[in-house]
Amino acid sequence: MRLDAEVNMKKISSHNRSFFLLLFIALSSVACEQVENITSGIGGGDKVSAGTVEGGGSDGSSGQTAQLAQADTAPSEPKKLRLDAFRDFDCGGNWTNRDGGLGLKAGSGSGNCRARFSGASGEYRITLMAQTEFDGAPKFSISIDGNKIAAGRYPMSKGKLICDCPNWRVNCPDRIVPIDAGVHAVNNGSMVEFFGQEVYPCGSGSHGAYAKWRELVFTPN
Repeated sequence: MRLDAEVNMKKISSHNRSFFLLLFIALSSVACEQVENITSGIGGGDKVSAGTVEGGGSDGSSGQTAQLAQADTAPSEPKKLRLDAFRDFDCGGNWTNRDGGLGLKAGSGSGNCRARFSGASGEYRITLMAQTEFDGAPKFSISIDGNKIAAGRYPMSKGKLICDCPNWRVNCPDRIVPIDAGVHAVNNGSMVEFFGQEVYPCGSGSHGAYAKWRELVFTPN
């Protein structure tokens, strides 16, 4: 009887050790899960992002970092902008400096100049600052993203055609005249194009007018 009792006590003790071992494992598992939940934001607390949010974060933010970066680089509102013929436009080799304006080389026929619009998107009144001459009315056109918005001829500096004007820089000087191209929608990054064509109304073998110009001016409407 005494031996049987000792055997039974050993069995009970062994069972208790197994029970307590299983209980310890279970409690440890629950504790680890709670720690993971707290760290990941499940069941309370805000999740803390460990990286920079780009274009909208996984934590539900609106991507303010990306928006602020865009605000720093993109124009916020339309302002008056001047695109200089020499400095801002990419023109072909048939253009040259003619008496302070950008004009076509004699005999080149016609040419194009292109530039990207760097201002804010909006509606602008566009003005061509043309350099008019006494001996002809060159053809011109202005396009935005391939759409022609204005076309015509320059006025003549003396109001009429003059084919013979000795010492012309004194007696028949060029005049810078604004030509209104109207009000148009222009987007940031739009392609602005100027086209000019020389003319020889006094005879093909003589002097002509070379579509001289200074700049395009964009004024918010």
